[in-house]
Amino acid sequence: MATKRMKKMKQGAVIHVFRLTIALLFAAMLFISCQFTEQQLITPIEAVPSTSPVFVKINDMSSFPQLFSKQNKWWAELGKLEAIKNLDYSILSLDSAYNSNRELKLFCQKKEIIVSFSPSSTQNIETMAIIPIALSGEQKKANNFFNSLSKTKNISISKRKFGRNKIYEAKSTEGNLLFLYTFSHKLLLISKTPRLIEEALLHIEDPDRKTDSSLMPLLKTTNNQAQANLFVNHQLAREIFSPVLSEEMAIQTEKLSSYAAWTELDITIKEDKILLSGFTNGNAQSNFFVTLLQGQEPGISKIESVLPSNTTYFSSYYLSDISAFFSGLSKYKSQDENAAPIISPMQELFIEIFDGEMARATFAPDISPSKLGTLFAIKTKSGSYALGKLNQHFEKQGLYEKEFVVDNQTKYIFYRSPIVNLTNILFGNMFAETPTVWYTSYGNYLLFSDSFSGLGEVIMSNILGETLLADVSYNKFQSSLSSKNNYYFYCNTSNFFDHAQLFFNEKISSEIKSHDDFRKFTHFAWQTSSSGEMAYNNSSIVYDENIRLKPQTVWQSRLAAPLAKRPYIIEDKNDTQNRLLVLIDTLNNLYLMNNVGRIVWQMNTGAQILSEFSLVELGKNKDTHLVFNTKEKIFMLDKDGKSAKNFPVLFKMTATNGVSVFDYENNRNYRFFFACEDQRVYAYDIEGKPVEGWNPPKTDHPINKAVQHIVVEGKDYIIVSDLMKDYIFDRKGNVRVPTNFVYRHSFLNEVYLEKRTKNNEPRLVTTDSEGILHYTYLNGKHEKKSVKNLDDNHFFVTANINADVETEYIFTQGNQLFVTNINGDSLFCIPFSGQSLLKPFIYTFSEKEKKIGVTDPQSNKIYLFNSNGNLYKGFPLDGNTNFNIGMSKGQPTRFNLYVGSPDGNLYNYLIE
Repeated sequence: MATKRMKKMKQGAVIHVFRLTIALLFAAMLFISCQFTEQQLITPIEAVPSTSPVFVKINDMSSFPQLFSKQNKWWAELGKLEAIKNLDYSILSLDSAYNSNRELKLFCQKKEIIVSFSPSSTQNIETMAIIPIALSGEQKKANNFFNSLSKTKNISISKRKFGRNKIYEAKSTEGNLLFLYTFSHKLLLISKTPRLIEEALLHIEDPDRKTDSSLMPLLKTTNNQAQANLFVNHQLAREIFSPVLSEEMAIQTEKLSSYAAWTELDITIKEDKILLSGFTNGNAQSNFFVTLLQGQEPGISKIESVLPSNTTYFSSYYLSDISAFFSGLSKYKSQDENAAPIISPMQELFIEIFDGEMARATFAPDISPSKLGTLFAIKTKSGSYALGKLNQHFEKQGLYEKEFVVDNQTKYIFYRSPIVNLTNILFGNMFAETPTVWYTSYGNYLLFSDSFSGLGEVIMSNILGETLLADVSYNKFQSSLSSKNNYYFYCNTSNFFDHAQLFFNEKISSEIKSHDDFRKFTHFAWQTSSSGEMAYNNSSIVYDENIRLKPQTVWQSRLAAPLAKRPYIIEDKNDTQNRLLVLIDTLNNLYLMNNVGRIVWQMNTGAQILSEFSLVELGKNKDTHLVFNTKEKIFMLDKDGKSAKNFPVLFKMTATNGVSVFDYENNRNYRFFFACEDQRVYAYDIEGKPVEGWNPPKTDHPINKAVQHIVVEGKDYIIVSDLMKDYIFDRKGNVRVPTNFVYRHSFLNEVYLEKRTKNNEPRLVTTDSEGILHYTYLNGKHEKKSVKNLDDNHFFVTANINADVETEYIFTQGNQLFVTNINGDSLFCIPFSGQSLLKPFIYTFSEKEKKIGVTDPQSNKIYLFNSNGNLYKGFPLDGNTNFNIGMSKGQPTRFNLYVGSPDGNLYNYLIE
């Protein structure tokens, strides 16, 4: 019995030990499992100290440093700022270390690394990196890497206790602290600032730590495929942004804490731009400003259609329900969700007239004005109705009006507002410093500005079509943004260059102004759109290495398309200030424009204009009419754009050249000569009927050059040139001078008259398709002379440009302008950067002073040369068409130059 009892006791003990062993193993497994689970729950984002206003999650550490290499030219430009240099050095050092160390490469591969940014007491930015080391053996690899640094870089590493953790300190041989690092909960923390490491450890070890509830929804929207993700805590952001901003902007950052809780932005970095997109969480219960956009439908804003093209920056709102917005704004300002919304009488008026859009803008009259103008624009349901209601509202306080004169036909009434802080009454501090001193309506928009002249500039910009919405560069930039939004901020960063002090502190703004290449950052935009309970953001900043500054002109006027011919000037003999311009664009739109750039009238000719423009005077009042032709008809238009009696004249067959207008006796008995495809020259009178007695023979080939009338020593000659031969007729069309020599005329050039000199008889001169000079004398004799090998794309002009007795020959061929005397001796030759120059034109400033104008369209540059080949002061200027010059009456040293631009503008330069 005893033996059996002992046996049972032993068996029981074994079972007990086995059970105990199983229990211990289970407990150990449970402990390990719990420890593993606890560590896995702490993500790098959770380790960011709650005091960090900004942190970045880098999704691919292997490629991130390369995005900031010197190959990225925009980063090289930013590297000129002192504030960026240290960051640039750190990135380059990181890239160098990363590429030179295989273990570090493997360690960082495919890791999402957090870098937090915190302000310091010295207003510097302090950073800390948080790197996950979840895999087995990674902590040992990291330690090995740091230990290798101590051997190869003469760095000493010591450690100290901080709570349950060890903090390692890396110091130079001089004892300077280089960086610190520590390991905790499967995370590696690295920083140059002990405070950040200690704060992070305290945060990690805190059992009650919680991720901000406002941040949690944004973690679900984060695009982990982006190069990086930026997180901004609006409650703390002011601390990190205000030190780099101007005093005024630093004050504005106080609004950040009441704007929203958190914003997350996905970062995409390219060679020519940086793109940001992501959500802002406003937490409606906290009465943040961004929640005012909830329920507002995003829309396509067109308010840029009234903002001047020289707008430096603007902010606009698109609101689908203005009443709801004002109600929300009232509660937001009171910070009391239960407060009843207060709508002021002015807000009630605004609700009645408002039609979805409003904007606050600053604009500059030129590239570096002393003061920026301000504009507040409101889209209304009816501009005239809104203006009337506003005037009615202000009548009791007294209205003052003043006339703004555009020209003799166009005037606007501007009103002085008795309330100069209207935007504050309507919206509080949403539109800071927007004086509403003068106002008027334009179309369906109410426009307010800080000055009478400023409002006048806005009106003129709209009249001339010089608005942001018509600007090619702005439209190209805007096409990359979202089409709909509720809030939109835009800055022309290139033009803002001279006003950097408005945004940045004195040190940074001075650095920006000292480096002109910062203008290559051309556009910046930020869009916000309501999206359920959050707001969606979209932002872009563009870098353009080939930036072109806007030319400084008297005015610029927008056409429907680029110019097709050089501007034609109609001078008022009594008042050059009332000169008119005739323009034709590539869409066959004909314009009459006045001296301030306003289009008086516009019509479409239906076909390309073949001729140059000519003027005739009709009737007792000598009313000026414009004459020109297409291949189908001759037009004769008065200054109102109306056709003269019997015009336009319809051709019986297609014309092949431009119409020429002759007045033989200067008695206004005009003759119109043109050629048709039947190879005959026709003459019509001022009534639009064929001239009796004109009956020239049919030419051998089609005629593409204009018919000419010359008078030499009292005799009339009608000159006609077809493709291969010159014809010299009298007024009846009879052959006056027999010409039998045949040569292929150069296609682009006319026949010119050279008058009698001591060296030669009167003669006609032109070039053939190879550039050989051909002379036809008025006795029928023919000569030719080779000057230079040319092709059929050359231009040839004759003029006496140096005030001697002989003519000079002016050529352009390819990218060269060259001038010779009549013997073919070179006077000067000038190369250009483009490939194909346009026809040169000669401009007469006085009997002894002539200049040569040349356009290089590929380079968008125009040139004016003195007769000796020297470039005239102030040139080259921007422009890509042939230009024309109008002299200022009584001011011989000043003239206006008119030229077209590639984007369809007409530029008016004032040249001293």
